[in-house]
Amino acid sequence: MRWWLTALVLLGLALLLRSSPLALATYVLLLSLGISRLMATTSTGRLSGKRSWANHTCEIGETIDTKVVLSNHGPTLVPWVLVEELFPEGWSNPAGPAFRIKGKRLRLAMIGPLGSIKLQYSIETKRRGFFQIGPLVVETGDLFGFFRRFQVEAPPGFLIVLPKAIPLLGFDVASRRPVGEIKLAHKLFEDPTRIQGVRDYRSGDPFGRIHWAASARGAGLMTKLVEPSVLAGATIVLEFHHDRFPKQSEPTLSDLAVTCAASMALAVCQIRQQVGFLTNALHGAQRVKHLGFELEANSLGRIIREQGQGPIEGIDFVRIPTRKGDEQFEHIRNSLACLELTHGKFLEEFLAENSWMVPSDSTLTIITPVVTQGLAQVLGDFKKRGRAVSVILVVMDDAQRERSMTNLVGARIMDFKIISREAEIPQMCLNEVDRSAPYFIKGW
Repeated sequence: MRWWLTALVLLGLALLLRSSPLALATYVLLLSLGISRLMATTSTGRLSGKRSWANHTCEIGETIDTKVVLSNHGPTLVPWVLVEELFPEGWSNPAGPAFRIKGKRLRLAMIGPLGSIKLQYSIETKRRGFFQIGPLVVETGDLFGFFRRFQVEAPPGFLIVLPKAIPLLGFDVASRRPVGEIKLAHKLFEDPTRIQGVRDYRSGDPFGRIHWAASARGAGLMTKLVEPSVLAGATIVLEFHHDRFPKQSEPTLSDLAVTCAASMALAVCQIRQQVGFLTNALHGAQRVKHLGFELEANSLGRIIREQGQGPIEGIDFVRIPTRKGDEQFEHIRNSLACLELTHGKFLEEFLAENSWMVPSDSTLTIITPVVTQGLAQVLGDFKKRGRAVSVILVVMDDAQRERSMTNLVGARIMDFKIISREAEIPQMCLNEVDRSAPYFIKGW
């Protein structure tokens, strides 16, 4: 607009001074402005971008090749175009970079009629997460630079980097209940539904234990032999509230908590037991589905803070029911990859509202960086109702560790582990069962 005002002022001055050269120069400037405006307007309408992939799932350490092509569909030259790929906020955080870029994601070029240019680079993933790659932002204009236009091309692709699942050296998470599917070394309790054989009838054996079919085939009465067992499996509950993770320890601490949850889920699935997952976190894929992709680096945080307590409208918390199945681990792991810290409900409130999703025949396993008095009270209520409760503290601060342990002991919860680095994860479940019990799991 200032160029048009300048030209009009010059034209008025030329008429006032009756200066032909000044008037001619003003006419040339107005003509140049008109042509430039037309070039800038038509250039953006003739450009379109295309990405080589839209969604991709990979492991930490993998490299993904990316190519974005910007094409000119018009018959005229685009004198200059500046293209840049947008990346999520904090992707290059020195404390924990999300990935490393090899190649150029910014380019200035000229595109001829029906021509195209391309950005080609690779992404080496460094940590788990749900990342928005793109969109492609295009800036172009006229030959003289009087007018510039911006547009968004090549809709973003979404990269899911799965968390690590570290094999555990032993897994002893079991609730102290005399039924289920884990064999016991001390035969204090027996499950009549699990028959392992028969033996001769002895005086005092109850009639309900007589195997009548085997007795009919043999020469005398036969008694059933059954396997002793306890309930096993776990409902994993992860605290993922933004205020519970100190800023100076991020993103290392939250990724450590996610790795603990993935490792626990893997261990439970490997012994063919039931497993479930609950968290108060925000799911990145659901966020994009309901809110769309980001164009500003801080738009996500602003939207979440404006929502206040609870999930964003249309986006529910992550709840995976406790059950058996080979697909359970992959379901939980994919959800863990997409978790984002939330400003919604704290874990104690979330757990109290969703207690109905924790079956009585599984161990409630809490993974959290801090145990407040409110959370300890909720866990104590679970324990009073006869539930098995296990806590994994993912904490790096000594003061926070002491406060959490004090609150747990005050709620009479002695079954907890402390994890401060990834190297400690393989040993985190070696002693989860209270060895003062009259039975223990065989083989660990």
